[in-house]
Amino acid sequence: MSLAIDIPRPLSAERRLVLAVLQRSLLDLQPNASALDRHASVAFFSNADGWLEDLCDLAGLEYTRVQALARCRYPDGG
Repeated sequence: MSLAIDIPRPLSAERRLVLAVLQRSLLDLQPNASALDRHASVAFFSNADGWLEDLCDLAGLEYTRVQALARCRYPDGG
C-alpha cells in the first residue's frame, strides 16, 4: 500500500491554450456576442471542419461531450 498522495500535475501550456480556445468559443455563443463571432462559434462547435475534434484530442477531451455541453449551455445554438 502506497502512502503517496496523488497530486494532479499542472496543466501543460498546450492544454491551457486549447482550453482557453474552447472557453472563448463558448463565450462567443452568448447572446451578447457579435453576430460574426456567434456564427463562427456555432460552426466551430458543429465540428464541420474538424477543428473541434482536433483541439479536443489535444486536450484529452471527447469532442462529442464538449458539443453536448455547449448545446446544453446554449440550446438555441447561440
